[in-house]
Amino acid sequence: MEPSGVRVGETDGVPQELVFTTMRTEGWRVAHLDAHLGRMREHAGRLGIAWPEDARAKAGAALVSNMPTDLNSLIQLSLTAAGVWAAESRPLTEDDEVALT
Repeated sequence: MEPSGVRVGETDGVPQELVFTTMRTEGWRVAHLDAHLGRMREHAGRLGIAWPEDARAKAGAALVSNMPTDLNSLIQLSLTAAGVWAAESRPLTEDDEVALT
C-alpha cells in the first residue's frame, strides 16, 4: 500500500490488466520456463487475472509461434486479463547480462 492508500499496481482502483515475464532463449531452449510461469501465476493472482488450467500449453503455443530465429534472444511472454497469451522477442545484445542456466 502506498502512503496515499492506493495499492501498488492500481490506478483508480482498477488492477493492471497484464502480467509478463522476460526469458532468455538459446535456439529452441527457454531458460527457467517453469520458474517464470510460476512467478507469472503468482502475479496474476495478485492482480485478479485468471490463470487457466492449461496455462503451460497456451504459453508454449505463444512461445513457439513467436520463437526468435536468432540463436541467443530474449522473449517476453504476456497474459492479459482477457486470457490472451502473446510473445515478442528481440536479439540478445552485449548489454544483456542474462544467464541461460
